[in-house]
Amino acid sequence: MSDCYQIYYNNDTQQASFKVLESLASKHSDFIISPEFNEFSCDVYALLDNPDSNIIAVDWDNTFTAYPEFYNALILKYLSLGFKPIICTLRSSEKDDVHEICEAMETGKVDICPTNGEPKQHYIKKNKGLSVNLWIDDFFPGIAQCESELIVKNGIEMLHF
Repeated sequence: MSDCYQIYYNNDTQQASFKVLESLASKHSDFIISPEFNEFSCDVYALLDNPDSNIIAVDWDNTFTAYPEFYNALILKYLSLGFKPIICTLRSSEKDDVHEICEAMETGKVDICPTNGEPKQHYIKKNKGLSVNLWIDDFFPGIAQCESELIVKNGIEMLHF
């Protein structure tokens, strides 16, 4: 990880969900929000999906675990404002994986959604019937395929060699 924690957000709409993230990040001098896509300098991606949803999906490994105090505070803030934060991880649904996540959370009011390696957006829609407002994740290909509408509409275009 670099000296600063870079959060990528490139969307013209300033959704309330993003404003919460931006406000909390601005209180940390080593956090910056950048609209410039650079897969080598971004630590985490904030990707707007369905603006009508109140669900905020936060990744676990290398996102929440990189700054647990920040993400616990963020989740509590989202809860206080009526959002429904969830932890969505590529981990398996085995009891030990879920238990480890629950142990580190400061609030028990957050659902844990392990996808067993399946792309998160597809899994959440297919198995939970949910759509997500904002994805917060260090690995955008774990959310959806690189050429998907979600990835492209958030300004991420992959070069093909």
